[in-house]
Amino acid sequence: MEIADIKVGQVYSQSEISHLFEQEFNFNIPNHFMPDESLASLGMFMFGNGLIVEVLEKQEDMHTGYSNPGGMWQPEGSYAIGQWGHGVNSYRFCYRVCEQNRYIWLELAWGGMYMDNEKEGHDIEMYLSELDLFLEKADQMGIYVKVIDSMWNGDYRLSAADGNGVHYEESLIGSMDLNGKFNRMLADFAVFTVGRKSGMRQFIDDDPAYVRWLAGNPSGWVLNAHRQAKADYLVIHRSRCWTISRSGVRYTSGDFLKMCGSDPENLSDWAVSQTGATPDMCKKCSS
Repeated sequence: MEIADIKVGQVYSQSEISHLFEQEFNFNIPNHFMPDESLASLGMFMFGNGLIVEVLEKQEDMHTGYSNPGGMWQPEGSYAIGQWGHGVNSYRFCYRVCEQNRYIWLELAWGGMYMDNEKEGHDIEMYLSELDLFLEKADQMGIYVKVIDSMWNGDYRLSAADGNGVHYEESLIGSMDLNGKFNRMLADFAVFTVGRKSGMRQFIDDDPAYVRWLAGNPSGWVLNAHRQAKADYLVIHRSRCWTISRSGVRYTSGDFLKMCGSDPENLSDWAVSQTGATPDMCKKCSS
């Protein structure tokens, strides 16, 4: 089957679509990203399952093909994959899935006349490979994952059952440290989970919330550490210590984070889990 033979609305097997992808994209798509079921052609080089077809039919859009039904909304159980675009350079590889434990919306630049498609294809293949490992680990940890990486704009959210979790705004396409960044997301979520159980709170890029916590916890404790915690700088303070509470200082929006809680032992345990080192006690507020 060739691309020219594809007809909108006709159903194709997974093997037929995989073969077309190999011919069209020249980069590998992880097996987990392809469903077992057959998919219908949605126009151009996009394919989707029955739920996507229903969305398009309700919008009377099947005659023009699949572009962006409902913005970034898709019903649970929906699936679409392929290439979409217009003009000479606005083309992208698309992958859109909504499941009970994950929502993924990818639009990764590839296929335009003036793009470096060899480089873009390499970046996409590396990204999908690392994303596949990340999603597998998230599943094992019971984490709900929302991934949006659309034409160099990224939004990544890891959430517990109640919707609370960690959030990152950064496109990871072309990143030189994909594995490290995905693992840091999982580590930060683990920190968030431990913090909730122990009553600890982590503050990064949120000085107002940190200052409110200090005011509400005059008998609390604060661990000061680098954003990526390192063994060479870990200091625990009392929340009333002037070095971590005076006004006019960028406490969480600079080079440092703050872990806060009612028990210094919990803060120490967290530091050991992150760096292998036991933090020092502040000499100014412990004397």
